[in-house]
Amino acid sequence: MINITFKNVGQGDSIIIQWTKLDGSKGIGVIDCNLDDNYKNPVVDHLKIIECDYLDFFILTHPHSDHYSGLMELLDFLENRKLTCGKIINSCAALSDFLTTPSKKMKEDLFNELNSIYHKFFELNRKGIVSSYASLGCTDNIEVPLDNLKIIFFSPSMIEAHNFNKAEHNEQKAIGLRNPNYNYLCTLMKIKHEGKCIVLTSDAKASTFKRIVKRDSTFFNDKIDLVQVAHHGGNSSYYKSFWEKIEKNIPVVVSVGKNNYGHPNENVINSIRNLGFNIHSTNKVGCLKGKKSLRAENTNSFFDLFEDFIEIVDDANLQGDQSFRF
Repeated sequence: MINITFKNVGQGDSIIIQWTKLDGSKGIGVIDCNLDDNYKNPVVDHLKIIECDYLDFFILTHPHSDHYSGLMELLDFLENRKLTCGKIINSCAALSDFLTTPSKKMKEDLFNELNSIYHKFFELNRKGIVSSYASLGCTDNIEVPLDNLKIIFFSPSMIEAHNFNKAEHNEQKAIGLRNPNYNYLCTLMKIKHEGKCIVLTSDAKASTFKRIVKRDSTFFNDKIDLVQVAHHGGNSSYYKSFWEKIEKNIPVVVSVGKNNYGHPNENVINSIRNLGFNIHSTNKVGCLKGKKSLRAENTNSFFDLFEDFIEIVDDANLQGDQSFRF
């Protein structure tokens, strides 16, 4: 059994994986950790509720604050409770490139915030609270086995690292928390457990999905059971050909909250729905405020009206934590 929960953290990502290990014990992993709109930490609260006594892994998908704003609190939680984390995985070795050049590429407050987190990683590693800490490097198809769970990273590759470094080199001024270049460093991963396959996309750019389609056809050999919509449904991360290769009628999840970026993009949501996927979201914002608005304005029969009514009633798919068990 594997359970994945997309926590409602507003505009950002926080994902909790729970699975049954070979010996029957529970495995727990966390991918990103964001504070919600009330500055609470849903990940830490979730771990307390399930009485977590060991965290198998934590993955930081990329250095945007809506993916790590609650991370320091999570690390303090582990330290204060004397809980061990088996692995902390950072998305890309290229991170060290811009952490060492903050005066050119990064505003000071952002550098200090990230620097504190990475120092905490190493500190907890020295104390034995974090068993291992590693960057993925820039090689795709990296496999990380965790008992009977396997995580396969398809990005960032050397191509994404090159695009990131090229974009950073061309920047003429320091950019703060919203630097879109960091999305080149995003993980794109599969989580596989007992024949089930979940695809998590973080904020990966459309160019990453295009590379997968053009150069890594084996990606689609697995039967995929769930996909995360990249970058909170943003248009810059949507590559239709990628979605066309995935088996339809499976759940897809948008982690989103109030924002000024137009997430999720209405054309993206319409396209994914028209391809036959079942859309779930942590919040009804933007074009997800009502499913009816995404259907044709003209209804031709009572049955069309009835379909609209059924979709609008099914609000659980568009509000709050989205949890799936396979």
